[in-house]
Amino acid sequence: MDRVVRTLEVCTVFIAIGTSGVVEPAASFVGQTKARTMYVGPEEPLNLASFDETFEGKAGELLPTLFDVAADQVAGKNVS
Repeated sequence: MDRVVRTLEVCTVFIAIGTSGVVEPAASFVGQTKARTMYVGPEEPLNLASFDETFEGKAGELLPTLFDVAADQVAGKNVS
């Protein structure tokens, strides 16, 4: 658990995938980071307000696009 807390302190992007936002300690991870936070999953988690961005749908369909956009941003490409 110490490793998780240390990682949350230094990460720049936190993505929660398919969580209900109820089960601890994972549900509180989003509140322990200063990173840009995203939720990806089939329905709104109970801790929805804790996330900067949410993407509802099947993770297998959404994640490839999100990762492509993120890679383009890192590479400095103009992304809308």
